Amino acid sequence: GGITTGGVASVGGRKGGGAGGGGRPARAAAVAASLEVDPERSYRPFALSEGSSFHASRLTARQRARLDRATLARYGAYEAPAAAVVGQVDLSAARARAAGREERRRFAAAADEVRRALALRRGIVDEEEKSRAKEYAARAAERVREKLKAMSDARFNELQILVEGQRSSIDAIRLNEFLA
Repeated sequence: GGITTGGVASVGGRKGGGAGGGGRPARAAAVAASLEVDPERSYRPFALSEGSSFHASRLTARQRARLDRATLARYGAYEAPAAAVVGQVDLSAARARAAGREERRRFAAAADEVRRALALRRGIVDEEEKSRAKEYAARAAERVREKLKAMSDARFNELQILVEGQRSSIDAIRLNEFLA
C-alpha cells in the first residue's frame, strides 16, 4: 500500500517517493490538481456474474484461506480495489488523456505547417507571408554580397602583400599581372 498525501497515494509506499527525496507526492499532488478526473469514467473492475467460477461469494472463509496465492489473486482481480488504487488509476488515465490531447495538438500544428508549405509551393500565399519571404530573401542576398566582398578584399590584400615583397618593381608588375 502507498502513503496518502493530500488525497493522492504515492507509488512505492516510501516517504519522499525515492532517491532525491520529497519529489513524487508533491509532483503527484500538482498533477492531480491540474488534471480533471471524470467520476463517470472512474476505474471499475470487470463485474462477474454470481455464477462465475471466480466469484468470491462461491468460497467459504476456510476455502479462501487454503488457496494458493495465484488462485487467490484470480479471485481478487474482480473485487473492487482500495480507494487509493482507484484514485491512482483515475489519475493515470487522466494523464494519458492529457498526453493524447497534447499529442493531437502537436500533430495538428505540424499538419498546418505542412499545409502552409504546400500552399506556398503551389503559389497560394497571403500577402503578409509573401512580403515576409521577400524580406528574408533580400537579407540572404545581402549576406551573400557581404561575404563575396569580404573574400574579394582578403584576396586583394594577399596580392598586395605578395607584390610588395618583390625585389623590383618590374617583378611586382609581372606578378600582379600573372595573379590578376
